[in-house]
Amino acid sequence: MHRPGYHNALTDTSTGVATAAFRKASNGAKFLHRVRDEIGIKIFIISQEQEATMGFLTACATSSSELMAQEIVSWDSGGGSFQLAGQWENSLQTWLRSNEPET
Repeated sequence: MHRPGYHNALTDTSTGVATAAFRKASNGAKFLHRVRDEIGIKIFIISQEQEATMGFLTACATSSSELMAQEIVSWDSGGGSFQLAGQWENSLQTWLRSNEPET
Protein backbone atom coordinates (compact mmCIF):
# COMPACT_ATOMS: atom_id res chain seq x y z
CA MET A 1 0.00 0.00 0.00
CA HIS A 2 1.46 3.35 -1.04
CA ARG A 3 0.32 6.49 0.73
CA PRO A 4 -0.10 9.63 -1.37
CA GLY A 5 2.52 12.25 -0.66
CA TYR A 6 5.31 9.82 0.18
CA HIS A 7 8.25 9.73 -2.19
CA ASN A 8 10.13 6.43 -2.31
CA ALA A 9 13.35 7.86 -3.79
CA LEU A 10 15.38 7.14 -0.65
CA THR A 11 14.06 3.71 0.24
CA ASP A 12 16.92 1.90 -1.50
CA THR A 13 19.42 3.56 0.83
CA SER A 14 17.36 4.14 3.98
CA THR A 15 17.01 1.80 6.91
CA GLY A 16 16.24 2.23 10.54
CA VAL A 17 16.50 0.65 13.93
CA ALA A 18 13.88 0.24 16.63
CA THR A 19 14.72 -0.11 20.29
CA ALA A 20 13.06 -0.85 23.65
CA ALA A 21 9.51 0.21 22.83
CA PHE A 22 9.44 -2.19 19.90
CA ARG A 23 11.22 -4.97 21.78
CA LYS A 24 8.53 -4.73 24.47
CA ALA A 25 5.44 -4.20 22.30
CA SER A 26 3.46 -7.30 21.44
CA ASN A 27 2.77 -5.77 18.01
CA GLY A 28 6.20 -4.16 17.49
CA ALA A 29 7.32 -6.37 14.60
CA LYS A 30 3.88 -6.18 12.97
CA PHE A 31 3.95 -2.38 13.08
CA LEU A 32 7.43 -2.26 11.53
CA HIS A 33 6.26 -4.54 8.70
CA ARG A 34 3.45 -2.05 8.08
CA VAL A 35 5.95 0.82 7.94
CA ARG A 36 7.99 -1.13 5.40
CA ASP A 37 4.92 -1.95 3.32
CA GLU A 38 3.51 1.59 3.38
CA ILE A 39 6.59 3.77 2.99
CA GLY A 40 9.30 1.33 1.99
CA ILE A 41 11.73 1.79 4.88
CA LYS A 42 13.10 -1.34 6.52
CA ILE A 43 13.39 -0.97 10.29
CA PHE A 44 15.08 -3.65 12.36
CA ILE A 45 14.52 -4.32 16.04
CA ILE A 46 17.94 -4.36 17.69
CA SER A 47 19.02 -5.80 21.02
CA GLN A 48 19.88 -3.64 24.00
CA GLU A 49 23.55 -4.59 23.56
CA GLN A 50 23.43 -3.44 19.92
CA GLU A 51 21.73 -0.23 21.05
CA ALA A 52 24.60 0.46 23.47
CA THR A 53 27.21 -0.28 20.81
CA MET A 54 25.52 1.98 18.25
CA GLY A 55 25.31 4.76 20.83
CA PHE A 56 29.02 4.51 21.55
CA LEU A 57 30.00 4.41 17.88
CA THR A 58 27.79 7.44 17.21
CA ALA A 59 29.40 9.32 20.10
CA CYS A 60 32.86 8.51 18.69
CA ALA A 61 31.86 9.60 15.18
CA THR A 62 30.42 12.91 16.33
CA SER A 63 33.03 13.81 18.97
CA SER A 64 36.00 16.08 18.55
CA SER A 65 38.74 14.49 16.45
CA GLU A 66 41.11 15.26 19.33
CA LEU A 67 39.40 12.73 21.59
CA MET A 68 40.41 9.10 21.63
CA ALA A 69 37.81 6.35 21.99
CA GLN A 70 39.09 5.66 25.52
CA GLU A 71 38.02 9.21 26.49
CA ILE A 72 34.41 8.83 25.31
CA VAL A 73 31.48 7.41 27.24
CA SER A 74 27.96 7.25 25.86
CA TRP A 75 24.70 6.82 27.66
CA ASP A 76 21.17 6.38 26.44
CA SER A 77 18.30 6.68 28.84
CA GLY A 78 14.80 6.10 27.60
CA GLY A 79 11.50 4.89 28.90
CA GLY A 80 12.30 1.21 28.51
CA SER A 81 16.04 0.83 28.92
CA PHE A 82 19.33 2.44 29.89
CA GLN A 83 22.70 1.80 28.24
CA LEU A 84 26.14 3.07 29.21
CA ALA A 85 29.11 2.23 26.98
CA GLY A 86 32.80 3.03 26.88
CA GLN A 87 36.11 1.57 25.83
CA TRP A 88 38.45 0.21 28.49
CA GLU A 89 41.60 -1.79 27.85
CA ASN A 90 40.90 -1.81 24.07
CA SER A 91 37.52 -3.46 24.56
CA LEU A 92 34.02 -2.00 24.40
CA GLN A 93 32.29 -2.38 27.76
CA THR A 94 28.55 -1.95 28.18
CA TRP A 95 26.30 -1.64 31.20
CA LEU A 96 22.63 -2.34 30.61
CA ARG A 97 19.52 -1.79 32.70
CA SER A 98 16.03 -2.51 31.53
CA ASN A 99 12.49 -3.03 32.63
CA GLU A 100 12.04 -5.33 29.64
CA PRO A 101 11.25 -9.00 30.30
CA GLU A 102 14.24 -11.27 29.72
CA THR A 103 14.11 -13.46 26.64
